[in-house]
Amino acid sequence: EAGCVPIPGGMAAGIWKVMECESKFDPRAVGRIGERGVLQIAPVHRARIERMGFTWDEMFEVPANIAVAATIFNEQGWRPWSCKP
Repeated sequence: EAGCVPIPGGMAAGIWKVMECESKFDPRAVGRIGERGVLQIAPVHRARIERMGFTWDEMFEVPANIAVAATIFNEQGWRPWSCKP
């Protein structure tokens, strides 16, 4: 189904809590250093975003935001997020 994003097993347990804390589930949320979307993807990840075939503006779209967050999570766990489950 379009818009479905696989969520890594370890991420699934805490994703709702992190989204609530980071953005209050607002896909248009912008953080203090320019983070975007429900999981507040930081500007430092722009190269990663582009390598994945997304644009920086697509970080306001929930499926793209979660897809990028999942790659970050797979490498670093919840460490990059200020809100942790």
